[in-house]
Amino acid sequence: MRSLAFAISFALLAMSCGAAEWNGRLFGKRLGDPVSVPADAETCEMGLPYVGFTPEQIFLEFTGYAVWVTPTTGKTAAIVAAATIGKDDEVGAKLLRKKTAMLLQTKFPEAQAKEDDQGDWSLTMKNGDIIGVEIKDGLVLIQAIRPFYLQLGVAEFNKKVKTGKWTGNLFGKTLGDAIFVPADAETCEMGLKIVGITPDESWEGFGTYAVWVTPTTKKIAAIIAVAEIGEDKSEAKILRNRTARLLKAKFPEAQAKEDDDGDWSITMKNGDSIGVEIKDGLVLVQLFRPVYLQLGISEFKKSVMSDTKSLDAL
Repeated sequence: MRSLAFAISFALLAMSCGAAEWNGRLFGKRLGDPVSVPADAETCEMGLPYVGFTPEQIFLEFTGYAVWVTPTTGKTAAIVAAATIGKDDEVGAKLLRKKTAMLLQTKFPEAQAKEDDQGDWSLTMKNGDIIGVEIKDGLVLIQAIRPFYLQLGVAEFNKKVKTGKWTGNLFGKTLGDAIFVPADAETCEMGLKIVGITPDESWEGFGTYAVWVTPTTKKIAAIIAVAEIGEDKSEAKILRNRTARLLKAKFPEAQAKEDDDGDWSITMKNGDSIGVEIKDGLVLVQLFRPVYLQLGISEFKKSVMSDTKSLDAL
């Protein structure tokens, strides 16, 4: 009965949709059009700023709308709409994707539509524009993109990032440098001292910064940044991926690898490693130099073993 009701509903909806030739226009916005980007605009995981907008008419259950914009030339590279779906409503999510794809294909008959094994759709237009309809982190997303402008936006983002040779410096601190450690400094789980720092320039979304310091020689072994995201997994993934892209663009020598969970490890030629991951509602950037990390652990173990008074109490 549900499938029959869906078929009838779709037929009625399709009758009201006049077919049209695709010209890059969706929800009142057009791919390639110029957009004024506010100074405080956030950026998507690919490094493009995004600007929210309100369409003249809401489409189905889609309530969030935005455009992605090329950072320098200010062109619309993507038009995005999002609908929140219950995490356990797999049937509802699949029906919404199917209904959306069918309506788009009815509106734009030239579209070549394809459904994958997960129930996501891609619709390709004659000019190469692509509309994806997919589910991600409890959201059904419509993403209309023009590959040329998307690639342009990524290239502009990479160009805007000041590149340089890796020196072990991040957030204004350099691995291996000596640093003062307060007497009341806390200790991380590996035995190194934790010292909070204030960077010259904060990264978008990250509010807490610190270094791990070898206990005896007082050398910086690791540099850490933390962003508190909470339960918003979608925002956490965007920030994690955007940070990884920023680091790759900033340090061209970096060899980046993404694991099955979407976390990143970025390795420099000298062996320094930067991890970008999500853990317990936090997005973490952890830069370390193995030789200093091992030195810190060794110093911690040595200090523990030298505590003979504690041995007497056993």
